[in-house]
Order: sequence, then structure tokens, then C-alpha cells
Amino acid sequence: MTRPKKTIGLILAGGKSQRFGQDKALFTVPEIGRPNIQVTTNLLQPFVSQIIVAANSTNSTAIRQLLPATVEIIPDQQPYLAAGPLGGLFAATKQISGEQNYILLPTDYPWLTPQILQRLLAVNDSFVQTAEHNHYTLAHFKTSHQEVAAALAQDQRRLQVFIKQRCRPLIFSTSQAFTNLNTWER
Repeated sequence: MTRPKKTIGLILAGGKSQRFGQDKALFTVPEIGRPNIQVTTNLLQPFVSQIIVAANSTNSTAIRQLLPATVEIIPDQQPYLAAGPLGGLFAATKQISGEQNYILLPTDYPWLTPQILQRLLAVNDSFVQTAEHNHYTLAHFKTSHQEVAAALAQDQRRLQVFIKQRCRPLIFSTSQAFTNLNTWER
């Protein structure tokens, strides 16, 4: 596998996990045997030049202990603490100058495959769509910190709106790979 130049992997790991009942980034799916943050990082590593994890103040220390030092952990940043996935994107892009190419992944899809990432990376400005759902947190796009900050400054807090303004759907067949932990039955 060849790494695309200048593609930054951004892992969303700062959610509150209220519906799930515990931190999804630190959760271990029994049949997988490793915390979701490790699974997602290991999946993404061969495809990107850099990995940034958008974390929160509660889980950032635990995540740091689970990942290699080459992975940058960025907690939520002022003034957008706990602002959801777009707040995570704000925190991560604040560390990078200019417009960059990102692949966005959450930690709550532990069954994603390398083939899915390869296909997503092959299509610029795209997000995953299945017959049942639009998966806006599985996206490949260009943006800058200024664009993210401008969206948040206009009180636009929904990642869905931000992604739909930049990306088109990339259609995938429905499979277990797109099962989110919120809908997974233990």
C-alpha cells in the first residue's frame, strides 16, 4: 500500500458517548480484542502521512497511553469545547497550516476494512453512503482551519452540513463494516 502524500488521517474520539453509555474510543469489542482507538489508528496508519486524534479532556490521557508517540492527540480547543465532530475538526485543523487533504474516521466503526479506506481515498471530496445511512464521519475532503472556524462562527455546528457542502456521496453496499457502536447489539 502506498501512502498518499499529504493526506492527514483525522480520528474523531472526543464524543460523550451518551447513547452508548461509555467512552467508545476506549471500548474494546470482545471479538476484536483491542480498544477501538487502537483498531482505528492501525487501520488508518498505512494510508496517511500523519494521524491526529481529536479527543476530549476526559479521554485524551488514556488515549495517549494506548497509541504510538507519532500519533498527535488534540483535545477540544477554546472556544469550541464539546462542540461535537465539527469541534474536533476545529481542534485538529488548528494545528495545520493552510488547506489540507483529510480522511475523517470515527472510533465507533470497528469493523471498517482497508478496502473501504482505499476506495474512499480514491475519490476526492466524498463521504460514505449506504442504502440505510449517510455516514458523514467517514469522509475524504480538503479544508482549512479558517473554513472550519468560519462555519462554527456562523453557529453552524453540524458536521453533516459541513461535509455536504464539500463532498458528494460515495455509494457502498450495506455491510457489517458500517455498523456503528450505537446500533450494535452486544
